[in-house]
Amino acid sequence: MKRPNEAQHAVCTYDTGLSLVSSHEGFLPDGVGELLRTGIRATPPSRVAVLDIETEGLESEHDKILLVGLLLHTDENRFVILEGEEKEVLEALKAELGKFSPDAIVGHNVYKFDCPFINERMKLYGMVPLFRGETANVRVGSEQKEIVVYFYRDTPVWDTYILAQRLDGFGYHSESFNLKSLAVSWLGMQDWGNYETAKDKKEYLKNDLEATYRLYRFSVAHWDALVKIVPVPYNPLLGNGMVVNTLFTSLMLPFMSPPKQPTKKEYEGGHVEIRRYGYFKPVGHLDVVSMYPHLMLDIKPYWDKHGVFSRVVRFMLDWRLKEKEKAKRGDKEAEKTQMALKILINSFYGFLGATFRFSDPASAEEITRRGRETVKSLCNELERRGFSVIEVDTDGVYFTASDLTPDDVRIEEIKLDFPLPLEYTFYDDGLFVKKKNYVLRKNGKTIIKGGLKTRRDNLLYKELVDDVIGHLMDGLPRKAILYKCTEFSKYKLETYPKRWYDGIREPEKIPENDETQRIENMLKLFAVLRRFETVMKTDDLTRDTAKRLILEERQQVLFEGVELWH
Repeated sequence: MKRPNEAQHAVCTYDTGLSLVSSHEGFLPDGVGELLRTGIRATPPSRVAVLDIETEGLESEHDKILLVGLLLHTDENRFVILEGEEKEVLEALKAELGKFSPDAIVGHNVYKFDCPFINERMKLYGMVPLFRGETANVRVGSEQKEIVVYFYRDTPVWDTYILAQRLDGFGYHSESFNLKSLAVSWLGMQDWGNYETAKDKKEYLKNDLEATYRLYRFSVAHWDALVKIVPVPYNPLLGNGMVVNTLFTSLMLPFMSPPKQPTKKEYEGGHVEIRRYGYFKPVGHLDVVSMYPHLMLDIKPYWDKHGVFSRVVRFMLDWRLKEKEKAKRGDKEAEKTQMALKILINSFYGFLGATFRFSDPASAEEITRRGRETVKSLCNELERRGFSVIEVDTDGVYFTASDLTPDDVRIEEIKLDFPLPLEYTFYDDGLFVKKKNYVLRKNGKTIIKGGLKTRRDNLLYKELVDDVIGHLMDGLPRKAILYKCTEFSKYKLETYPKRWYDGIREPEKIPENDETQRIENMLKLFAVLRRFETVMKTDDLTRDTAKRLILEERQQVLFEGVELWH
């Protein structure tokens, strides 16, 4: 076969209008190193407008906009704070955006609040809405959802609330995706308070804008590198499967016609099981590092006559290792590249199982079969050395033994003998409730996985969950949890805040004589406790129990301070 410098082959790439055109810069199947070929590439937006508004309330029909904030980012940052008569503020916003002509507009929760709110307020004044909404199918967290995305003219509006959740599957986790929580936990920023109590409202708005811009750059940093690897438009909402399909389209079209689009195929997924419930001390975890990518090294999709697929996987795995080493030495561009490669590599399996042109569900099925065999083999190795397997989750195993240590020799033996690389983590203790629902503790830090504590929970629910964990892991009396339920039933649960910094707003209480509502509240609180029903008694959490607890509370108040003779 001729080398790339001996002959030119047509390959498809994107022009500035993002349509496929022919180019003569290609990479041959025997030259994977030419993956980074020359050609037209998308670039990150250079003119970014960050948008945030403060309003009288949440109802656009009657609540006015009080402040509009813009952070106009080019080579320098420039804040614009608009206030005054609402119609004049909206006209000024339109003028500022028109004058700045941004490549992208960014906001936090802007799809659900800022854009539709601004549009509705403009309609009330007979103005043409500033933003155009379109329904799109977007991956949010681990799910595909239909959401309304917005554009200013033809300029995309990106919501950092969505972008941050798209990182959730790649090692970045957060209990909440509100702006302040992410700014504190991901960006290391200091909390800047609450709008209602802020002495300087404009300064508060500037802090919101600054945090949103920093979160945007954090969330899309890997895209700066991704568009240098794959000829795709700079669109951080683009599905990872589409990106991988574009990669193989650009690599294979010089040498073959596009394959027939495969049909959707149902097949068995990864091996997931829980063998033991309850509290264990200590707990170990062995993770098969990059299990699916390593298994893909022996996979050859039906359309791959030249063995390109496995070589691309190997090329990217090796490339990422090099970039990770550079990143450890402080190379920021290398950090972006290794993250982009991580996302690409981890998306290969999902791409194979989908219905893109270059997908191959049969290959995806084979990968999961080998994955199940691999993780079951790991379980056997652990049990052979005296460990008890607690839970298996696709590419990792939780296990326990009374004599398990952080530097256990038996674990080192398993790592040496196992055919794929393993990563060992030692935890002080753990509580396993059901599949993918567990609590782990290490060095004073608590990790809660699954639906035991959710982002939708209000603070009362979250406190109850913490108390149940204390009961099951540290011996907190169960009656203390029931006492909490009795106390919490006095509140209108729907008015209680979900985030700690909202706690300055006093939640409403129900009328003292409204026993019916208290009982209904108690049943809702009992439902939170039932999340732990596999490891804690819950069959007595009934309506009768709720009535009894309320009666006991009233009797205690009635006889408080009275000495009883027995």
